[in-house]
Amino acid sequence: MGAVVRRTRIIALTLTLLLVGTYRALGQEHTGFENECDSLQNAILPDLVQYLNGVVPDEKNGDCVTWAIKKLGNGQ
Repeated sequence: MGAVVRRTRIIALTLTLLLVGTYRALGQEHTGFENECDSLQNAILPDLVQYLNGVVPDEKNGDCVTWAIKKLGNGQ
């Protein structure tokens, strides 16, 4: 019984690492937000923080909110 549990844990861990690695790799290549947020293109970090503090995310501005968060995360 112990061997079965050990194998199951190894398989689960391996699958989790593969999924996380794939998710992160795909997330790094997405650049589709840059053309949709023209008003934020030249914003400096405090402007992005102010934007995020004043906006309620919804379907219309979700891409710009995501773009601003990513830009802040990169420190650019």
